[in-house]
Amino acid sequence: MAVAAEDYRRAELARFLRSCRERISPVEAGLLDRMPPRRRLRGLRREEVAQLAGIGVCWYTWLEQGRTVSLAVDVATALANAFRLSADEASYLYSLGGLAQSPVDGIADDNDDASSDPVQDLQLVVDGFGAHPAYAIDRYWNVLCTNNSARCELGIETGKSCLVRLFTEPGRESWYGDPQRAAELMVARFRQHIARYPDEPQLQDTVARLLQEPPFVSVWQRHEVITSLSDVISYRAGGTQAPREYRIMGLAVEAHPTTTLVLNIPV
Repeated sequence: MAVAAEDYRRAELARFLRSCRERISPVEAGLLDRMPPRRRLRGLRREEVAQLAGIGVCWYTWLEQGRTVSLAVDVATALANAFRLSADEASYLYSLGGLAQSPVDGIADDNDDASSDPVQDLQLVVDGFGAHPAYAIDRYWNVLCTNNSARCELGIETGKSCLVRLFTEPGRESWYGDPQRAAELMVARFRQHIARYPDEPQLQDTVARLLQEPPFVSVWQRHEVITSLSDVISYRAGGTQAPREYRIMGLAVEAHPTTTLVLNIPV
């Protein structure tokens, strides 16, 4: 099964590269000054792609032939730029190459516009949940956007870290029916989360900052982790009303892989 999947990936990569090469003109690729006046070929030649990407012609030919060769990150980025790929197309190229790293930062995407702003996209989503509290957080657990229900009922504020607020903001515990349980669940989930980003200094800085808070230390030292998709937490709306249980679900956002959509469904 694994061999068949690898064969398919290489074959699809070869087809995709050929398609990209055939659909871009020398003019679009910036080769106007080198193009013969009566050239009939619509797309690029393999040697032209190799020259634009700064790789060997033989190596690129092997990729197009579906041979067993590896596609490095820098080569994938160079090819994406040579073909003028959009961020979505570049991401697809990376997937076919078996590369986990997101290429977006290294790709010059001429199709980017205001509509690709993740905060704008996510704000529409969380607002769509209306009466149910919903918000979105980035990889550092900072709140990117929130709907009115999350602001009024859960006290969630944009631009602040959910975890830092819980342990540093005076009176924050009054928003929870069971503050200790909320702290345990949040810290256990955060520990699992930062294991995915061991080289992120901002996450390590968050831990270092919170280790100055005794309540955090007592929970952190237990080394508990949670991998479930949902948990139940009791909130006091506005920090004053009777406790109400919500099932909290953290969902990954495919279009923005480092972002999590947090939904709160009344139990």
